[in-house]
Amino acid sequence: MLLSYSLTMIPDWFRAVDQAWKMLHPGGVIGATDFYVSRPYPEAGLRRHAWWQRRLWPACFRGHNVHLSPDHLPYLRYRFETVHLAERQGPMPFTFGLWPPYYVFVGRKAVSGE
Repeated sequence: MLLSYSLTMIPDWFRAVDQAWKMLHPGGVIGATDFYVSRPYPEAGLRRHAWWQRRLWPACFRGHNVHLSPDHLPYLRYRFETVHLAERQGPMPFTFGLWPPYYVFVGRKAVSGE
């Protein structure tokens, strides 16, 4: 299952992730990539964005009906075993040399169920 730049545009994204979890068989794999901002105090090992990034990027994307959340990545990690995780920043048109943050997540539904 793949969620490509979609969670930021789904109002009830918690339910979308839960539905993906229900649809996958034990051992099934999910891939997700999207723009995001970190929590002010992320879990150990996760990137922490500066305060201005946590305010700038949601404001920039909101006008396009894209809602960056600091909770996407932690919730994906809660629901699925992490197989691969990369937190990056990349160029995008009209961002005036600033690169918005995004993540690439690959997870697996636990074989034991929940």
